[in-house]
Amino acid sequence: MRIPLACNLASRDGQVDQDAKVKNAICEIAGQDSSVRKRPGMSDYGLVKVGTAQMLTAWEGAVRLVIGDTYCGGPALPASYTTSTTYNSSDKAANITLTSGNLKVTASSGAYGGVRTSGSVSSGAWYFETTITTVGTMQIGFANSSQSLTAGNADNAFVYYPVTGTLYAYGSNVGTIATATSGDIIGMFWDATLKVIYIFKNNTYIGNIATLGTPTLYGYIALNAATADVTCRYTGFTYTPSLTQTALTVTAANQPMWSAATGGTAGTSYLAFANKEYLWYVGVAGAPTKVTDTDYPGNMTPARQTVPGIVYLDTYFFVMDTAGRIYNSASNDPTSWSALGFITAQNENGAGVAIGKTKNYVVAFKEYSTEPFYDAANPVGSPLSPVESGFFRIGCASGASVVQWDDSLIWVSQSRSAGRAVHRMQGIENQKISTPDIDRILNADDLATVHAYCMRLEGHDLYVLTLVTSNITLVYDFTSQLWYEWSTLDGSTETYLKQVKYTNFAGADLLLHESDGHLYQVDPDLHLDDALTINTFIRTARLDGGDLGKKKISRARLIGDYVNDTVSIRWSDDDSQTFSDYYDLTMTLQEPEIRRSKAFRRRSYEVLHTGNNPLRLTALELEVSK
Repeated sequence: MRIPLACNLASRDGQVDQDAKVKNAICEIAGQDSSVRKRPGMSDYGLVKVGTAQMLTAWEGAVRLVIGDTYCGGPALPASYTTSTTYNSSDKAANITLTSGNLKVTASSGAYGGVRTSGSVSSGAWYFETTITTVGTMQIGFANSSQSLTAGNADNAFVYYPVTGTLYAYGSNVGTIATATSGDIIGMFWDATLKVIYIFKNNTYIGNIATLGTPTLYGYIALNAATADVTCRYTGFTYTPSLTQTALTVTAANQPMWSAATGGTAGTSYLAFANKEYLWYVGVAGAPTKVTDTDYPGNMTPARQTVPGIVYLDTYFFVMDTAGRIYNSASNDPTSWSALGFITAQNENGAGVAIGKTKNYVVAFKEYSTEPFYDAANPVGSPLSPVESGFFRIGCASGASVVQWDDSLIWVSQSRSAGRAVHRMQGIENQKISTPDIDRILNADDLATVHAYCMRLEGHDLYVLTLVTSNITLVYDFTSQLWYEWSTLDGSTETYLKQVKYTNFAGADLLLHESDGHLYQVDPDLHLDDALTINTFIRTARLDGGDLGKKKISRARLIGDYVNDTVSIRWSDDDSQTFSDYYDLTMTLQEPEIRRSKAFRRRSYEVLHTGNNPLRLTALELEVSK
């Protein structure tokens, strides 16, 4: 018998300790063939602030977080960084003059001229300040040894243009931030570990540039005007660089429930985020501002409590309260709200639970119903009107479970007749994606604490759902259409996945820990979670060959890729009550196998891998005799 190892998570009673499952892995299905691959590990991306993870998103070239009741504009910068160097009089264009100990840079003609520092950095962190004495067309930043000192094209540099605010990375325009002028102090902080250059103006963070790979970089200045000059400092700084951290005023009774949406016209962008009571917005630069308009639900008398979710659609921001009223802001203005600007989801009784967006629809989730709305451009009141054909009597069991992924909404649903499940909605069409086994797990949990996000990993779209009460993280793989379990180690204790918030920033998949304040980056080349073991585990269903007669297995072979590591295997003949010892199989052998085992009637196998190596297993092959 050849037993495929890829399988759906099974549960007979809401628990996962007896039935088939795949843990800490991803299954791949190709026709009749299947395999189980160890999931990637995570490396520490940086400490932000110790506290409860509330929000994580990438917006306007930076990672934005809410931890506890504090808004953070990115991870904490390293406390130590390279400082001491000067500009190199032997590595400059002919029209560049160096004075003041080779720290003041002046252009003697209108042609572009550049200069590099004597020292370079390829790891750790580096900071320098530039005082713009006389502003002109100039570049401030970092460059490698191949950057032309006369072309001015920044093909091999990461630079900021103060006059225009434009950012360039190796010749490509990667964004526009605040401009600068004469007298401004520009700080450039390169974190080589995180591969990000953070830019400050007069000690205010204004944007960043993602670096490519792990290059060796020099401090770099280029000028294109005879009157332009700057003075740099690589020691004795005016400011100590740090990213924005702003305390948010909340009431003691508030239960954290943070969500975010971005929107705005060209050249004007907003990040808006909210809890049950308040709404904050952030412009391209600066700290968050609390919305004070008395027509915002949380500021009304009496105050309306909002539910998880903010939607941006057709220039409007939308929130919903627990009564099912959907409020909208003014066009492209999250600060302005109207007392008449709302519509109510009222086709079914029940409390409002969450609000979301799929395609061009705003979706109101209530306890036992789901109702989509479209932009009807109504001149009075709300611009929304209900999509009558899209209403259905399946609601939402937890607002924290709702995730928008591409054009879909995924959530833990509930209905009066069928209990809990997981549904996916695209446009006004919905489908159930959970199995009866998953439903049993959901119905056994109180959903008091739920975390959910989606991510794309190695070609697989995943919905990651953590049930803290049940101590389990469930993962649905849209690609293979299978459910898994993921876990991590908390010290020596295996627990649910502690990384509970997700975003993609500069090509990196980032996860925020629920409490320790660290960001973690998913690393396909790493098979540890920040130096902690990943226990990849497979349990087969109970195997009996079609009858309960006594059987003997002369050989049990594990089929998989050759890897310089061992995989452990054991079995149970009494429905996971007792087990054999673990046997280690060396995956470099031609036939990693166990010979001869005692007779049995029905048996399940467990496979365990703990090594820091990639692993791909396809099947368990059994030679069985009666």
